[in-house]
Amino acid sequence: MSRSTEDAWTVVVYEVSGVPEQQDILADFHTAAMSGVVALGTQGDLGTYVVVECRTDDDAWLVEAVVHQIDPHAHRRSEHPHRPVVGPAVPADG
Repeated sequence: MSRSTEDAWTVVVYEVSGVPEQQDILADFHTAAMSGVVALGTQGDLGTYVVVECRTDDDAWLVEAVVHQIDPHAHRRSEHPHRPVVGPAVPADG
């Protein structure tokens, strides 16, 4: 089952082999124009990364497949899910 709401999303960070692989991955997401995916690249002293926001589980699965097809040595460094809040986030004063 695929989750899909306006308030639910997941951000996944992949460490990739280098800048050429990063740019190939970003170009692929750009040309595919996947409406549920936003991808950005960054790099620093510790590595080169692709950061992807996915709106559905299906998008996350497709992103994983694309990243590993372009860069088989890429690996997921972290995943940060956001789920909609059900009910008040701060208790109401009586």
